[in-house]
Amino acid sequence: MTHDLRLNVEEMDTAHERFLEMLEQLQKTEGGIDTALFREWIDETKRHFAEEEKLMMKYLYPERETHTGDHEQLVDEMESFFAMITTMPPMARSFIEGYAYDKFRRHTMFYDLDLAKFLASNEAG
Repeated sequence: MTHDLRLNVEEMDTAHERFLEMLEQLQKTEGGIDTALFREWIDETKRHFAEEEKLMMKYLYPERETHTGDHEQLVDEMESFFAMITTMPPMARSFIEGYAYDKFRRHTMFYDLDLAKFLASNEAG
């Protein structure tokens, strides 16, 4: 999966690459959804968000509350679609096939990019 979403913040870029690698693995799964991988993907996302939130606290990022709110919404959506694996497999599959990447891209371009710029200016100042 190729993308142009590098932020030049090593921790964030590494976590985003891992997120996309796992998403790509989930997309390639045929004959159903790899439940263990989906759960690992959610857990990895939660760890990444917790690390971002520590950075926001450390540097007193002024948009922390809004950014953290989007984290909560994204995790809630991931959990909801995970719950659909057995009850509504086509919905869970549609999340993996397209919606998840769109949400990731939106979050990265609106929230993470702003955070990366803030961190860069904070380190320079």
